[in-house]
Amino acid sequence: MATAGHQYTLVGFSEEVDRRPLFFVEPLPVTRICSACGLVPSGIAFLPCEHFVCKSCYHQCVRSGRVACPLDGDTCSDEEVSWINHPARSILGKQVGFFYNTARNIFFACRW
Repeated sequence: MATAGHQYTLVGFSEEVDRRPLFFVEPLPVTRICSACGLVPSGIAFLPCEHFVCKSCYHQCVRSGRVACPLDGDTCSDEEVSWINHPARSILGKQVGFFYNTARNIFFACRW
């Protein structure tokens, strides 16, 4: 079954939506999406090179007290990184999500 919309995988929001494919009518802003792995985390690091990385990718980039961007290799100190936290409502409250349960062949939509 084909699905309409933009697919994302959220992490750090809630057990009900984390790590499940979600489809949104409108695309999410790039400021919400990890530039390295494509996940949409509840908290994201904004690097001085203007890339965004999730906590997992960020920890993989720290070497000897320096942070190296996984995309362009630019380095910075931890103090130069800004962390942005997104409550669940900031993403789920404004978008209509489509879910497809492949195990049960169920497709439905809802709004938080």
